[in-house]
Amino acid sequence: MLLSAAKRFLIVVAVILHGIIATQSVYSQRTVDLSIKSQTTIDACGDRSLVITIEPGELYAADSVLLYDLALKYDRNLLRFEQVLTVGTMSENLEQKGFNSKDTTQLRVFGFNVLRPIFGNGKPLVGLLFTFRGSCTDTTSKIEIVSEPDINAEAKIRYGKLGSFTIPVTILQKPERTLEVRFSKDSILLVDNQSIFETTMRMSFLMNAGLTDIAIPLKHDVTMELVGMTTSVSDTAEIIKEDSTTTRIVYKRKNGSSLQPPVDIQLRFAAKGTGELKTNLRADSVSYTKCACVTRTSVDTLHILRTIIISVGDEQESHVSLHTTDEFIDLHSETGTNAVKIYSLIGELLWSTTMVGQTHTQIDWSAWSKGVYILRTMTSGGNKDIMLYK
Repeated sequence: MLLSAAKRFLIVVAVILHGIIATQSVYSQRTVDLSIKSQTTIDACGDRSLVITIEPGELYAADSVLLYDLALKYDRNLLRFEQVLTVGTMSENLEQKGFNSKDTTQLRVFGFNVLRPIFGNGKPLVGLLFTFRGSCTDTTSKIEIVSEPDINAEAKIRYGKLGSFTIPVTILQKPERTLEVRFSKDSILLVDNQSIFETTMRMSFLMNAGLTDIAIPLKHDVTMELVGMTTSVSDTAEIIKEDSTTTRIVYKRKNGSSLQPPVDIQLRFAAKGTGELKTNLRADSVSYTKCACVTRTSVDTLHILRTIIISVGDEQESHVSLHTTDEFIDLHSETGTNAVKIYSLIGELLWSTTMVGQTHTQIDWSAWSKGVYILRTMTSGGNKDIMLYK
């Protein structure tokens, strides 16, 4: 192996240096203070590389520093060592340089010349490239020089302050990092005093967003109540009723780890009372882990409409008879029908006409989308609704 050969060569050089030191009294003339500095800032949501440099200050030829052999300690759960960087450092033109990470707790970095001293004015001694493995909350881990290896003592290099460095982590703002909350349907039609309905709420976000919990306030009116919820077996959710029109759902992993997208919650609601109902369910003001890789949220609204539906063929009940094609609706009305209106399933009024003194009208719906519509007849005896299919 190349590193093993380099290490053996280093031992030979140490023996040679010992002879040089004994015969010529060549040794470091002063204490060398080492510090560790960052040349990059980790973007925990993007470029996760980290470059650090080991800084000795100025080294002069008269210091007679022929080699260095440093032991560095760091948290391998948060950082992965990639390579030694020598371009632009004092180590760039050394005869030998390299690294050895034979144990799991320390990284050994070395470099040496046989006779020509290591020196430089303001340059780093060497650089190191790491990849960040942690999340944006992991800001307290350190990289530190933990000891003076024996080979340095043989070379008479005296170190003063041994440097340490705390990992800096930032979140850079990028517009594509969106937390999106969507209901499985745009609208729900409740028929004939139906009170219970279900919908799936899906949360979508980046795979490595660092989200550990999400709080979603659901806005509704007093006619609705959240009565049940189903989540993934590995996740947990808590229902918090803040007031009669706001129900907050706090969602998280049971083991405290980051959530993995997409996250689906099956919601079961009860619509209170009987008769007609027109209301909305809206996700609002989503909150999440402070340092998560999210820059904006996108929420959704579910429209709920409850009406009394009768069959198209029940002419006596509806006071109208209908004939439909893809282009037109032909409507014949009995005397006593005051008005006819057509709604979408979310309650949007699409067409209306008065029928006083009329018994027939034709509606052009050729440009309407395929789907289900509600036709409402308004009489002195009340309103009746008919479901239309196109």
